[in-house]
Amino acid sequence: MSFKNGRKKLVLRESFEDVVMEAFNKMGIKWELGTAIQEYNRGNTTQVPSSFIIKLKNRFRGKIQAEGRTVIFEDNTNAR
Repeated sequence: MSFKNGRKKLVLRESFEDVVMEAFNKMGIKWELGTAIQEYNRGNTTQVPSSFIIKLKNRFRGKIQAEGRTVIFEDNTNAR
């Protein structure tokens, strides 16, 4: 999307979570959903995770954000 002042804004066609998962897969970075999301998906809790938290299996030093949302890395795994 472009504005009159020449600035552009990123507009996602899919959900933020889908875009992040696809990006990590394309970069060859191994990951899994964070503990809170896994617990919710298993039905062990009714507490809905408010953030998209993932665990990384290998190193990634970047930051992924769009539309005011940012990926949170469980246990700061991207900093190792």
